[in-house]
Amino acid sequence: MDFCTAKSVQKVKETCSDTVGNDPHIAAFRACGRTPSGSCSVAHGNGGYAEDGQRQAGTMKEEFTSEGITALFEQASRLIHGARFAGGLTPAQWTALRYFAEAPPFQKTMASLARFQGLTLAPVTRTVRTLMDKGLVDRHPNPRSKRADLIIVNKAGRQMLGQNPRVQIAEVIDKVPTEDREVLVRSMRTILDGLLELGLPQFDESLLVDDDE
Repeated sequence: MDFCTAKSVQKVKETCSDTVGNDPHIAAFRACGRTPSGSCSVAHGNGGYAEDGQRQAGTMKEEFTSEGITALFEQASRLIHGARFAGGLTPAQWTALRYFAEAPPFQKTMASLARFQGLTLAPVTRTVRTLMDKGLVDRHPNPRSKRADLIIVNKAGRQMLGQNPRVQIAEVIDKVPTEDREVLVRSMRTILDGLLELGLPQFDESLLVDDDE
């Protein structure tokens, strides 16, 4: 193993401002979070372990700032929003398809979906018509009402639900350690409450134009 010169090791120590263990060489490297192997890049004037350790520490510190966290949220939001267009459906169409798959039998109507989304009947009607044109749902007579047909997800619709973007996102969240989830949920609630208090405009999915319009 080709250790650094005493002068170079001292330089690494000073840069890292820490030592670990009794061996001055290993201490210098470990202080930077590295393992000594091969020749020392500091000794050869390449900046090396100390500078790399500083860059990594600096990046982590930047991510912990409010600006850094905001940037991470923006990245996640863009990726999540893009995922919601999976399978060639718009977010509004996915919401409708999931609703009709999960709603109680006699609430599988367009009026019930409109109430669920807090929308008028017109945009919901357009969304359902598009799902029917795509062959994902069928209209069935409603024994309880002649004016409100039941919207039933058919075989093709159930297969489409296999691409449900919400499930894909949930699989990513499953990778978050259990011990970190409580903090994550509390933090998300604090952020969401704060955003609601600001009165920021909310995106209306019903404004998205369906394919046939």
